[in-house]
Amino acid sequence: MILQVFHGLSIATWDPAYNSIIAKAVPENERGTFYGNLNGLKGFLGFPAPILGAYLFQRYGFTGTFSASIAMSMTALILALRLKENGD
Repeated sequence: MILQVFHGLSIATWDPAYNSIIAKAVPENERGTFYGNLNGLKGFLGFPAPILGAYLFQRYGFTGTFSASIAMSMTALILALRLKENGD
């Protein structure tokens, strides 16, 4: 349950963090297009999530859905920690 609290906090900090990164990395006149493409991609990739969640819940109950969520979060954390800052 404590891990789910941290998961919720990570989700709550995601939008401000990526908005800040985009504001620094994308020229002002291209931000609208970039945000549109990014949100479209998130919607497209998120489309099967409810179907997968329903399958996991039906097959494994709450344990399956929460375990999958934690596993994906840990994978994302490991990948994020391996990123290196670009020294422009």
